[in-house]
Amino acid sequence: MKKLFLLLALMGIVAVGCSKDDADKGNDNKTEQPNENEGGSEDDIPENIFFGLDKESVTISPDGGSVDVIVYSNYKWEISGTSDWCTPSVKGGDANEDGQKVTFSADVAYDDRETTFWFRCADEKIKFVVSQKLKQVIIPDANNIFNIPAEGGVAVISYQTSVDCEVIIPEEAQDWITIAPATRGLVSESITLNIAENTTYSARTAVIKVVAKGNAELAVEYTINQEQNDAVLANGNTEFTIDGREQQITIEHKTNVDCDVIIPDNAQDWVAIAPATRGLSTYSTTLNIAENNSGKERSCVIKVTSQGDNELSAEYIIIQKPRYCLYYTSSNGVKVQPYDSSAFGATIISNTYKDDVGVIEFDAPITMIGYKAFYDCYSLTSVTIPDSVTSIGDYAFWCCYSLTSVTIGDSVTEIGNYAFRSCISLTSVTIPGSVTTIGNNAFRDCTSLTSVYCKAITPPVGGYYMFYNNAWDRKIYVPMESVNMYKSAEYWSDYKSYIVGYNF
Repeated sequence: MKKLFLLLALMGIVAVGCSKDDADKGNDNKTEQPNENEGGSEDDIPENIFFGLDKESVTISPDGGSVDVIVYSNYKWEISGTSDWCTPSVKGGDANEDGQKVTFSADVAYDDRETTFWFRCADEKIKFVVSQKLKQVIIPDANNIFNIPAEGGVAVISYQTSVDCEVIIPEEAQDWITIAPATRGLVSESITLNIAENTTYSARTAVIKVVAKGNAELAVEYTINQEQNDAVLANGNTEFTIDGREQQITIEHKTNVDCDVIIPDNAQDWVAIAPATRGLSTYSTTLNIAENNSGKERSCVIKVTSQGDNELSAEYIIIQKPRYCLYYTSSNGVKVQPYDSSAFGATIISNTYKDDVGVIEFDAPITMIGYKAFYDCYSLTSVTIPDSVTSIGDYAFWCCYSLTSVTIGDSVTEIGNYAFRSCISLTSVTIPGSVTTIGNNAFRDCTSLTSVYCKAITPPVGGYYMFYNNAWDRKIYVPMESVNMYKSAEYWSDYKSYIVGYNF
């Protein structure tokens, strides 16, 4: 080990080391973990900790990409720190003195940015910095087609850029389009175009270009369409793809007639009209979009029509992606950190606690509550397991001493060994009809558990000591037609005096 430490130091690898005595300092107040026979154990920390990286920082290309860092250790390690633009390929690893590769990935950078991660092994930690420079671009606003009424008006073209730009109006349109005084922000630039009145009897079109000075290939285009007739015209986005959160979106249109907003019948339970605002020539309707917890994408078409003339209209497409969340509460009013954040079959995007509700959001549907997912989460008081979950793994919850309520989704088929052992505050649990297996000691030592509702017609395959040491007066409620089957089934028969029929 000393030779390896010296070799890595000579190679320029960031390395730290400590003895087991050092690692144990400050841990006197920790709760002693049970051994495996008692529901799980922690690996012993080596007497001498070795931990190192092959670099302290990396820079990712402005165009995006990935870079690697090698981790050397003789004990398991993990990465902490989050970023909305940079993601490590793994959250941690096991001992590997030959080195384990971690890949950090990022997308295109539109500004200079930097983020910090911490590699941790036992009580040792190493700071790791990832940076990225901005990419030279011109990014147009989503609204790049303008329909102007015959009486003229203005068109504000907006774009984001990291280079100096100029606006080019084609020669054939310079007699009716001119540039108004420009405005400039720190990142975004806006050019206001004065559009003259169209006194002709035909529509007209011009393509406006914004090009980088000295680099004509770096450019964006804006199309100006001007009509002479009455119209209802979309002003801005006509298609919205939004995440699953409850929120508002604003649809805008230009018109010179009174209009109605029509929401289809099949969307009126999740799309509602907020109080409207009105300008001189631009109308805005704010739509309240309800949170999408259905697990499925949904969409609808919103129409803005002229009152009394349904042929005069503009359409807006709204697409809402589902939100993949697990909801919980805690006894101390702060967020609960899962023991193993990789135990859900999806990556955690955020974990927040607000208005007495905790929300863990994932990047995909949660397929499981895996091994030790909430192990020793003492402050967890309730949790709602979404329908996408099919299994609750071994030791998922048992030492969640404050857990009083758990809602198990109807897709769960398996509850693992020791899944809820020692949840001493749990008073009631409903096991859905989808469950086919309940593991050994699944609800053992839940000393306050008085009511178990098991909806399965056929008794799930049971494990030994499933309900051992529950409340003395507990009842296990099963379907009326299945009482005798439960009382005679293996391991269920141990609790036959507590099994009673129930009309679910």
